[in-house]
Amino acid sequence: MEPSIRITEALRQAIAAHRSGRLEHADRQYTAVLTLDRRNFDALHLLGLVRWQQGRNEEAASLIGEALRVDPRSAEACSNLGIVLEALDRPAEALAMYDRAVAINPRYAKALSNRGDALRALDRFDEALASYDRALSPVSSMRCSIAALRFARWAVPRRRWSVMTGSSPLARISRRAITIAAMCSTRSGDTRRRWRAMTGHWQFGRIMPTCGAIAATPSIA
Repeated sequence: MEPSIRITEALRQAIAAHRSGRLEHADRQYTAVLTLDRRNFDALHLLGLVRWQQGRNEEAASLIGEALRVDPRSAEACSNLGIVLEALDRPAEALAMYDRAVAINPRYAKALSNRGDALRALDRFDEALASYDRALSPVSSMRCSIAALRFARWAVPRRRWSVMTGSSPLARISRRAITIAAMCSTRSGDTRRRWRAMTGHWQFGRIMPTCGAIAATPSIA
């Protein structure tokens, strides 16, 4: 069989396994592709995601970084490397990758949302607010809503609803996070149900842990 055909078939099997959660099989197939073509962008990038999902974050960062040396213009790979760097507790480096992703694709809602998370981790609240605002575009997805819910969970201490009424950057970005969630809530029955439960509960902090879905989930090509 021709190497190009073997690469195509191995990638097909790897992506199918990856999407179905069979990470070990996906790992083997992506690795098989790299034995045939060490500079295969898709195999490097997606194997990096597998390693991230396995908790092998240093390896994930190395692989996705290598993928970006093959294709420096991949906004998705830049954003995914940012997610891995956040997992490594390197928010400043993660922010640089999100900035790079947005420079390539200014309408990349997921990268803008994740960028807001990185800025928040760096206590740069006004800039985080602006990044969440930019994520509100016609192409933004439910990931923005989930990111907003997660941010609001972080921003509002339990039994401290009054923090939402202040004028501090924290109060303003917390209110904006809830606004984003409300604007996006009609796109999903599950999020709509959670939104009703959240807003109908007098102790915001008790209900927010039920909305703990992770927005920063890298996409599989």
